[in-house]
Amino acid sequence: MEHLSLRISPALSNRLDLLSKYRGMPLPALAEELLAKACQVAVAELPPEISQAIETLASETASQRTARSANGADTLVEYTAARLRFLKSRIEKLQPGGKLRIRVPGQGIFEFTREDFETDFRNVIESRSYQESGYYHYATVPAKALKYRLSA
Repeated sequence: MEHLSLRISPALSNRLDLLSKYRGMPLPALAEELLAKACQVAVAELPPEISQAIETLASETASQRTARSANGADTLVEYTAARLRFLKSRIEKLQPGGKLRIRVPGQGIFEFTREDFETDFRNVIESRSYQESGYYHYATVPAKALKYRLSA
């Protein structure tokens, strides 16, 4: 993932900080989510052939789903990513026993419980990228993830 540096007004900075705290999300993860939504709106306003081409190439933003229990805790988080990518803001909302399902085109569907992730991917949790940027992705699927692959 590339880093982006933007100059924003103090008022916008304050709003982002407050929203980040309210939603319990690290500021980089919130900014990424908001930019993704803004991009979706901008792409939708383009001529259909251009927007379809962009959407086809933007596989990382396709197919996200979250299921919640009666108490509001997440029981299933599902999304598609170009690589095996762990999103801290989504994983931390999972209740104990909750499941994380990641679809990686060409690699398969991977499903982990929160406990599986915390046990077998401790290196991800402790990584600088995960701690500071709110995500971690592997360039290639590691061998330890193969036992969690549901389908190829």
